[in-house]
Amino acid sequence: MKGILTTMNKSLETTLKEFISLKQAIEASTETLKSLEQSIKDEMVAQDIKKIEIEGKSVTLVQAEQRSFNAEELQKLISASVFKQVTEPAVKSKLFDAAVSLGKIKTEVVEKVTSKKPYSQLRVN
Repeated sequence: MKGILTTMNKSLETTLKEFISLKQAIEASTETLKSLEQSIKDEMVAQDIKKIEIEGKSVTLVQAEQRSFNAEELQKLISASVFKQVTEPAVKSKLFDAAVSLGKIKTEVVEKVTSKKPYSQLRVN
């Protein structure tokens, strides 16, 4: 089968083993980092500490609010021109593909509005 190696050379096999091992280590470290970060945040909040200096580094607790908006409600409450100024339309691939498969968007339209950018990705299962 083209694209799938049945007899890998030793160099590629060694590199793949190293890749998988490092990927697993990074994933485990990321989980540990998230847990440590949450513990530090909880402790700083509990002790009302905003900033800590340690080993020449400064760790600052930033507490803020992330905003989200109800676009439907906003659209009802402001003029159409202002709504257009503060929002951006976006095409969602899955919805676009569904409309194409249902015949709502013609092939010639797809060809005119679609551009493709090739990429490579490794997937490890």
